[in-house]
Amino acid sequence: MRLLVLLAVAAMATACQEDMGQDAWITVDNRGDERVYVDYAVEPGESPDDAPIGWIDGNEEGLVSVDACGIKALEARVGTVDGPVVATRSAEDAEDCVETWVIEP
Repeated sequence: MRLLVLLAVAAMATACQEDMGQDAWITVDNRGDERVYVDYAVEPGESPDDAPIGWIDGNEEGLVSVDACGIKALEARVGTVDGPVVATRSAEDAEDCVETWVIEP
């Protein structure tokens, strides 16, 4: 019985942490040959931040940390942090908890 209570408390604590803006993870499947830099999408006329939230090398799959409460669009830039955008992931996909983002070449 104590184990069930501990598990319930742990689950509630995790939910509260996510509500407070803790990180979550998204799987990025980069099927291109070059490294892609993942960051939150920028508004037209803005430039990307100096440090992306993550990157995935070519032909690899990996995890990128995202804000669990910030339902935001993501973009992948190829080659460099400010390189051309090769893929986007909508805020709706984030809201719907789509866990794997496939980036095709």
